[in-house]
Amino acid sequence: MAVGGSLGLKTLFERMKIPGAFGRGLIMFTPLMGLVSANTANLFFSRFKDIKEGIPVLDPATKEPI
Repeated sequence: MAVGGSLGLKTLFERMKIPGAFGRGLIMFTPLMGLVSANTANLFFSRFKDIKEGIPVLDPATKEPI
């Protein structure tokens, strides 16, 4: 997923033909942007249950929910 995102972003930015250092910087950082987006999606899907239902917090002394 990270490789596909990086290549897709690089292709998109090259087709947009953004001039100057900003355009070159965007193309240079596409691997980082692809990695960040893939990690975000991975975290969301792996922790979806926790996001949806919440994480129970227990009192250390009584082991009862707070």
